[in-house]
Amino acid sequence: MYIKKTNTFTFPHIVPGNILGGREHSFNSINGGMIPVANLNIIQSGFLGGNCLFLGKIKEYGMWGCPHYVTKKIMGFYIDDPSSLTDLGKKLLQELYPTANIFYEKIAPTAVRQVTQEDIDKRKKKLAEAQELGMDVSSIVNQSIEVLDGLLAARQSGKVTKVSVEGPVASETKLDEVPVVKIRRRG
Repeated sequence: MYIKKTNTFTFPHIVPGNILGGREHSFNSINGGMIPVANLNIIQSGFLGGNCLFLGKIKEYGMWGCPHYVTKKIMGFYIDDPSSLTDLGKKLLQELYPTANIFYEKIAPTAVRQVTQEDIDKRKKKLAEAQELGMDVSSIVNQSIEVLDGLLAARQSGKVTKVSVEGPVASETKLDEVPVVKIRRRG
């Protein structure tokens, strides 16, 4: 990841495009095998717009090429672990980001926040308070503590008489009411 504000470069990182070191890379540049994107704990739909299903290793750089799943054109290069970079790969990154401070360390993602007993107790207290104020608790039971705080503040202000969170509303459309465009073709 390149952080423009601090001019630092950390890993994992994606280098967009198919040109690296003045050379255009193609699917044939992949020479170290391929793995599914999910093998690197990447959510496929959020990685390059969901257009890359497999990553192909480019041995001389120590980077993964990201081919488009249909056209096989390289869309970018992915570096998951900086220790896998070769000297040539490091040199190309330095050329790409000449003024950046590159830290060759993998930054671990932040851990998923665990729900503590204190959080559970807060939620129960807020839901009990909402029930005392006459709110429909069944519609807000799954909301975060912050949302519950906002709902309670709105209700306690005295300006709001009913506070609830609305769910999705189903609607029915009759088939004869759906607009249809007819196209006549000659031939």
